[in-house]
Order: sequence, then C-alpha cells, then structure tokens
Amino acid sequence: MIRRALWMCTLAGCSGGFPDYSNVNVLSVMAIVAEPPEVPSTGARTTLTVTAYDPADRSIRTDWSLCTLKPNAAQTFNPDCVTDNGDHLLMLGSGQQIIATLPTLDPSGLVPDGTDGVYATIRADVAAGSDRIIAIYRLRIHLFGRPNQNPFLTDILFDCPAGTGGCEMLQDDRAVHAGESHVLNSLFSFDSAEEYVVFDIGQQKPVAVTEALSVAWFATAGTFSDHTTDSSTPTTTWTLDANQPPGQVFMWGVGRDERGGTSVLQKTLMVQ
Repeated sequence: MIRRALWMCTLAGCSGGFPDYSNVNVLSVMAIVAEPPEVPSTGARTTLTVTAYDPADRSIRTDWSLCTLKPNAAQTFNPDCVTDNGDHLLMLGSGQQIIATLPTLDPSGLVPDGTDGVYATIRADVAAGSDRIIAIYRLRIHLFGRPNQNPFLTDILFDCPAGTGGCEMLQDDRAVHAGESHVLNSLFSFDSAEEYVVFDIGQQKPVAVTEALSVAWFATAGTFSDHTTDSSTPTTTWTLDANQPPGQVFMWGVGRDERGGTSVLQKTLMVQ
C-alpha cells in the first residue's frame, strides 16, 4: 500500500517518507499536487503545484524537472534522481505552479506498486535564500481503467473526538490559547475514495478495491499526537506550548489517496 506520494530530501541526503515531525519551523514542503494526478504515457500535460512555507518569509523559488532514471524492484524511485544533476533531469519549468508538458513516458521496466500502478519521477528543487529542499512526487502513468482523480479534503473538524457529535468546522482566524489541546479530524468529499481494479494473485483475477485515504498534519506551532491520520486512527491531538506567544499560527491538512492523489487545506489560527 502506498501511503504517501511525497519524499522530502535535503542536500545532506534523503529520508524515505515524511520526516517524523510536523512542526514547520524551517523552510518546508508540505505537498505537491498534480492536476490530473494520473496521465497518459504520450501527450501528457498536468498542472504541478507545490505547497511550501518559509518562516523567515523569504522569496521561495521552485524549479521542476522530470527524472528519467528508473528504480529497481526494491525502490519507489531512483535515489540518483535526488543526489545527481545530470542529463537524466529534463527541465519542466519554474514557479510555485506550472503547467508541465511531459515527453513520452516509457512505463516498461517500471515495477507496479500494490495498486498495480507505475509512476514517473517529478523533482521539485525548492529554495529560499541559502536553504534548499528537493521534493520528489511520483506521477502515476495511466495504463488501464479509469484514471485516478485527486481527493478533496473539504474540512478540518475541530474538537471532534471520533464517534461523537457536535463537531466544529475549523474556520480561519479561530482563537486558541497557549497550553490548549484540541482534537482534530478530517472530512473528505463523498467521492474522494475511488474504486479501482487490481489483479488479485490469490484469486488469479481482477478485483475491485476502494482507495484508503489519509491526512498528514503540519503547523507552524504546537505538536501533533499523530502526524498522520486515517481510517484506523481518525484523530490527532494538537497541543500548543504553554509559552506560545500571541500571533498567527498556520495549519495544513494534506489529504492523500493510495495512487498519488493529493488535496491541501490550509487554515490560520490566532493565539490570544
């Protein structure tokens, strides 16, 4: 099962998945969204958008490229796509959001994941001042069936323990206070979890399955009890430090499906 479609790397190396923290206190990339998130192997175009934040409020530059290096059977992407700058990187454009026109993509030799999907490797070089992050997004190549669509994370539910009523939709500029804890949940649109077909080896036939959705949490202050929530762990508790000064706090929920689909929801809270 693919749980995340973004890998964030620094010049010092790469971690295979999100880092084990959600506190955005340095230049950070929370998400890359491709619209559409699944493209044909020829004549492909997609809009790529990066969600990045710099606490120092410096200008952020993003350069996009397609890495043509193929991973081996044990890799989700070739690590040389991060560590090397060679002819295997085909420039796609620059900016927070670009419309990328891709060359013909060759899916042969790529090993399908648990969703029977193969992926092209998109690299985003994100820089602010002397700080730099390399983020990798895996763009699904359409082979058969109905192409994947992005999920839609519609709301963050505030003070909403699982299985209870009276949940509050988190509104921008909601007042919070130092030392407080709040239980967060998420709400997707009804059509976000799509049905798709995989080949079941045990049954030796195609079977229909439904996407599992998850949410990764980020904020410029406070800590999360769980950095990712899903159907098995639907809530996380966000706690502000007792000495948190007054001012704005930004929070992001990044919704994901299993096939590269992504949805970003940002909220602003006011510490009083």
